[in-house]
Amino acid sequence: MVARRLLQYVAGGLGLFLAVGVGVGLAQNFTLSFLIEQLVDPGGNPLDNTLVGIVIVVDIITPFSLGPLVAAGVGLVTGAGYDDREGVAAFVAGAVSGVGFVLMTLVALLLTFAVLQQYGTGGAGGGDSPFSPSALVPTVIQAGIPMTVVGGAAAYIRARLA
Repeated sequence: MVARRLLQYVAGGLGLFLAVGVGVGLAQNFTLSFLIEQLVDPGGNPLDNTLVGIVIVVDIITPFSLGPLVAAGVGLVTGAGYDDREGVAAFVAGAVSGVGFVLMTLVALLLTFAVLQQYGTGGAGGGDSPFSPSALVPTVIQAGIPMTVVGGAAAYIRARLA
């Protein structure tokens, strides 16, 4: 019974992170595509437009900003479910938050950079793109460490309050 419950919290937490990643990524994809179609001349480089460039920067930062919030939510739910075992709650929520954050952020950024590839700006790091999206991978993994702490701490605190 305990193993099944554990699996439910792991799947639920990862599912939440992936759902948020897909939602954020698609919203950014549609918004960026709209701006490029409205503000950039056909055949022009979208990165030459200041507003499009600013929106790309915001699109990169958004998943990083949402990470602690989702990690805290996962931690609170897990802590409530394991209110009799704080250590287990902290470990499970921390692990799920770290891995889930990396998945969420990579999915969101993949969907965002798909727009740049669609408009021929070398979004995969080639062409005339000023940076390589693959260069963000180490940063995403490093940022997963604080998400692990946030998720674990939220679970531990919630379990202790029960």
